[in-house]
Formats: sequence, C-alpha cells, structure tokens
Amino acid sequence: MPSPDRYRAISVDSFLPPLPYLRQLRLFRLNVTIKKNLIFCVQGWRYPMRPAACVVGSLMILVFIGLGCQTAPRSPAVCPADRPCPVSERAVGPCGAVEEKELLQEELVSMAPYLGYLESHGGLGQPFALLGGPIQVSVNQNGGDVLLALPDYRRLDPQVFGTRHFPRAFAGTPIITGVPFQMRETEGKFLGRGEEYTKLGALSPFGDKYLVLPEGTLTVEAMDVTATDAAATQDFVRFEANLKDSAGNTYTIRTSNVLPHGVEYPVFGGVVTNHIVNGSSGIGTPLMPTEFAYLAFWGIGETLKNGEVTDSGILVHGMLTEHVRTADGRLAFDDEVTPTRLHMRVLAPPVVIRDGKFEEKPVQTGFLLPDGEELSFWHVMFDTLELDAQRLPVRSVSLMRDGGMSLQSAAGKPAVVVEMDDRLRYAPSPVTIQSGQTIQWVNRSRLTHTVTADASLAIDKSHVQLPEGARPFNSGNIRPKESFSYTFTVPGAYRYFCIPHEANGMIGEITVQKAGQ
Repeated sequence: MPSPDRYRAISVDSFLPPLPYLRQLRLFRLNVTIKKNLIFCVQGWRYPMRPAACVVGSLMILVFIGLGCQTAPRSPAVCPADRPCPVSERAVGPCGAVEEKELLQEELVSMAPYLGYLESHGGLGQPFALLGGPIQVSVNQNGGDVLLALPDYRRLDPQVFGTRHFPRAFAGTPIITGVPFQMRETEGKFLGRGEEYTKLGALSPFGDKYLVLPEGTLTVEAMDVTATDAAATQDFVRFEANLKDSAGNTYTIRTSNVLPHGVEYPVFGGVVTNHIVNGSSGIGTPLMPTEFAYLAFWGIGETLKNGEVTDSGILVHGMLTEHVRTADGRLAFDDEVTPTRLHMRVLAPPVVIRDGKFEEKPVQTGFLLPDGEELSFWHVMFDTLELDAQRLPVRSVSLMRDGGMSLQSAAGKPAVVVEMDDRLRYAPSPVTIQSGQTIQWVNRSRLTHTVTADASLAIDKSHVQLPEGARPFNSGNIRPKESFSYTFTVPGAYRYFCIPHEANGMIGEITVQKAGQ
C-alpha cells in the first residue's frame, strides 16, 4: 500500500515558508539586504572604517530577524508523530505568522503580470472578432484507456523557474498561476551561484504519477469567435468527458459555459486556438511545460459520479496540445515536449472563482485513491482522438461585431414567446402563427444569439427560407436577458438561424397562416 502522504490532497493555500528565520513579507527584501551586506563586508576590509560598518550592519540584520521571530504568533505542533507535516502545517512554526499568510498571497496575486491588461478589457461589451473568421473545432474519443494524474511533487524545470538567484514564475495564486519561492525545494550550496530549484514542496495535480483508467470517452465542440477577453463573448464550448474505473464506477466532467474574462491571465473570450500556453508563457500554470495549444478553453461546469452530481460551479479547463508525457510517462520539461503527437487534457483544479479571485476549494470528484482519500481535482489525458476543424466565413463575425439590423415590432403583446438557452436551440420550434401577429425571442442564455433570416449571411443557404414577397430580416446581437420582436405580415414558411451558432444546428422554423384561418 502506498504511503498516505503520496496521495494527500493538495492545498493551494500551503505556501508558508519552511524557513523559520525569515518573515514572509520581508523574505525577498531581507535576502537582498543580507547579500549586499556580505559583499560590503568582503570588499570592505581594504578601507578604513568599513570593517566596523560591516559588523554593525550584520548585528542590525540579526536583531531584525530576532525581533521578527519574537513578534510572530506561535502555533503549536499539529502533526501526529506517525506522519510528516504537509507544507502548510510545517511552515507555521516559531516564526510563522499565520495572519501574514493572507497578506503574502495578496502580494503574490497583485504581482500577477496580466492584471493591467485584464483590467483594460473587463468592461469591454463588444470585443473584436478573431481576424480572418471564427474557427470551429471538434475533438472526440470513442473509447479506450485514459491517464488520470495523481497528486505529486512536480519536478521544476530550470528553464521555467530559473535559479535561486534569478527566479522566475513566482507571482500569482500559488500552483494556479505561479510558484512562490517558499514552495520550492533546492539543492546546491546556500547562496551559491549554482543553486537550482528541484521540485515543488507541495502536492499538486502536476507530476509524474498517474493511473490508467480502463475506459474513457470525450466530446468537445468549440467555436473560437471572440479575439480578446471581454465582458461578453461569442465563444462557445460544449464539453463532456466520461471515465470508468476498474470497479465499474463512472465519472463525468462537463461544461457548456465559457468564461469571457480571465482572473490572473487572459482566456481570450473563453476559447482560444493556435496559441502558446502554460510554462513560461504566463497563460496558465508554470507547472505544466510550455506547449502549443491547438485548442484551449476555460469554463464553469460540474462533475458527476454514477450519474449523480457530486460538485458544481467547478473550473473546467480543456486543452488540445502537443504531447507532454515522455516515453517513460514522466511529465515533460520544455525540451522534452513531443510536437508530433497530440492529446486532449481536461483539468478541474481545486479552486473556484469567487469575487474575481481564485479561492481554494477541493473538487468533490467522488474518486477514491488507493489510501481511501478522495481525489481533490481532475487532470485527465486522452490520446486516441478524432479531430476536425474549419474556419468559418468572416462575414458572420463582422456582422456580430457591427450589430447588424435591429427590427423591433410596433405591435403589442406577442402571440408567441420563443426562448434561446445555453443548449443552442429555439424553444418552441416550429411555431405557427397568423399573419399580423408578433413573435418575441428572449435570450435566457449566457451567450449572445441572433434571429437571422438572410441567406447572404448563412453558411448553408438551406438554413434560410422565406415565402415570396417576404423581406430578409436579422436581429443583430441579442445579448443575455435581451429580447427581439418581429411582426410577420406575409403568410408562408420561414426558416431562420443564429449566426454564431449556425454550425451547431441552432435553426428555427415558423409557419405563418393567413389571418382568420
């Protein structure tokens, strides 16, 4: 039986320093001060008075450290003698100030490199569309085994994380966006020039350990329309992954609700294609290697076990990328990525988005590890894939950006109300009314839709039908909670579609009868 410590659930909050002689918020500044004083001492013996100044400076540093330790709240030991302390418990020692933990995380998050960029896009209501037209991608796996990542201590790539003297990738929420110095283990001489980071000092979803599950299926339908982060998006995803363990239990991870705006790094409207992510890119976690993503999405979804929802409101991140496992199964460093192989990964990390920030919350997966503990995240890799992608006509995008026509009926109460939801349908459809009556379309979705009966705007002309004498019409953007009304005066059969979701089959039908029939 593996050691329980091997499978202990990760704690994103476990980043307090295991160095009891340094106060957390002064760690970097104090380190610089010590180094400067050492250089001053080494070089100063040739000059009068400098030896005395060196001694005084050293004494002041020692006093500073001592006062810091004495004033820090002390916490009793909480770890049983029969098991090692995890990082979070081990760090709260004689000089581990518990109340400073939140301050340290706030400082780390405030240093996340994309915050200014994200702020400038937070209120963007009509973002530009992808240059050249939207890209539609479908990914499927119809069976076969899958790899399920286990909690592990990730080896740290020096190309991504640097060295103790020249660290990289430390800002942002720990594990999700960055890795603070205090969570990194090192080797080499203290203050030596060759000291390098070796591995993460806490368990995470990223590492070499994994299980092979006997059965897995995958369905991804995605549309990359919106180019940048914004308050609203035309991007779309429908994602579902199904897993089966050796005992026959089934697990599902699914989402159809993309995030239009990132928290600490851009998400490009929720779906992005053909982009570098993770590693040194700053887009995602540095604990994964830097990799080219043919498709990536970020959404809010849910997970189920044996058909019952075990957790909802979880962050779901999917990626179709270069292969990042080595031949012997290790999670690759940057120079070990295989660009000639692809796989699809889904990650549901142990955090939620609350009040515009990442907040620690284990995912209730229902999946039990060999030691009996519940796995607190999903990180699954699919290798046997069927892929399809195409770029759609650019005219659809320009119409969505410009708003198109907006035809509002002057009539009173509508004869029929048609709802549009996240399942990408018009309900009800088909609809029968009489000439002179009005239909109102109400957007109950979190997406933007259109009501369009104009063949010049359709990918497939058969998705539009108008009776003789009827003029084409188009609603323009109907944003969430908005509505559009149109009065039909020409009897006959009508067929219409939604511009951003035509390829997903969002088609409606109307029959208009002569008045009095």
